[in-house]
Amino acid sequence: MFPFHENASLLCRGVGGVDEGRGPLWPPAGAVVGAFKSLVTVSWRNHHKSIGLPCNRHLWQRDYYEHVIRNEDDLHLTREYIVNNPLEALLQQERRYEELKKAKMPNKR
Repeated sequence: MFPFHENASLLCRGVGGVDEGRGPLWPPAGAVVGAFKSLVTVSWRNHHKSIGLPCNRHLWQRDYYEHVIRNEDDLHLTREYIVNNPLEALLQQERRYEELKKAKMPNKR
């Protein structure tokens, strides 16, 4: 994991996803994501308070991207994205650094 980005996969099992008479066998993805964000935020704030650091910024963006994996090919592509994503972010950071460095250098003619 790297700053400002989190990937997660949820596996939901159950025949049809509904228990007759009781409703869904698992909570909606939004409820799971909301609970995760809440637990992490509370833990983060408690930690910062315990060491005397201010914690006055938001940890999460308001929305999130949700994708339902429907087959093995999609699962493979999703796993590949998650594995390669931190490297891609690092490469983008390096490119931005090099661009800034070039922009600050005086022109040599």
